[in-house]
Amino acid sequence: MEALAREANRDSTLTAWFKLNVEYELKEQRGVDLHGAVDSRTLYYYQIPQYFTYVKSTTAREWRPRKRGTRQIGRMYMSFEHLRTVEGVIHPSFIAAARALDLLHDDANYEACMEEAIQFEMPSELRSLFSYMLAFCEITNPQEFYDLFKASMAEDFVHSGLSESAAEASLYYNLFDRLCLLHCGISQLIVSPTPHRPDAPVEVDWEWHSRKRQGMYNSLNERPQAAADRILSSSNTHRKLHYVDGPGGSRKTFLYNAVYHVLK
Repeated sequence: MEALAREANRDSTLTAWFKLNVEYELKEQRGVDLHGAVDSRTLYYYQIPQYFTYVKSTTAREWRPRKRGTRQIGRMYMSFEHLRTVEGVIHPSFIAAARALDLLHDDANYEACMEEAIQFEMPSELRSLFSYMLAFCEITNPQEFYDLFKASMAEDFVHSGLSESAAEASLYYNLFDRLCLLHCGISQLIVSPTPHRPDAPVEVDWEWHSRKRQGMYNSLNERPQAAADRILSSSNTHRKLHYVDGPGGSRKTFLYNAVYHVLK
């Protein structure tokens, strides 16, 4: 037990580095001439072994200067709190500090992708996109990502007459099924809004689709409307595969959505 206690009180290479920096700080305050010596405060932690050697003795474990070394410029740390400090702000965790230093990526690019898709895509397509992102991208905070876009992804459930809570439950289990097909579990990433899957099937708001159909179809100009008519006329034939091409901004997505509402 005594041996374990002694071992627990001994410094690691990291805590010994903190003490080394404090030692050089005190030397400077006492007016000790550090000219020609390698100042540990000017080194990053990973650079310390180049200029210091870690000595283990029966009484202490410490960094001692090597005989040879070169000048380096870096940042000094004297405690774990210093490691979590960025521009004077003490962050609650090392991850938060790393993000503040831009050492970790965040979800900004994925959020921008979803926000752009919301402008053009239907909720079902948004759920597909969200599922692929969750399964194949490195989303740092899936719960926050879900909370940010759940209203847009559940829009069709709300329009079908479901309450907000029922719509979110339907959304969650819709994503659950999609992610199962991608061999990815959602329960470990996002908290379920309800302990059980909703029993009632989602009803389709036909009146809403009718309004969308009339407005969108009538808004098509000549060529897209001709394309829509051709696609719709083939819905009862064997020729059901169509290729739609056009430059950006030619309203291809609008055409897809118009056809969707007509067929719905």
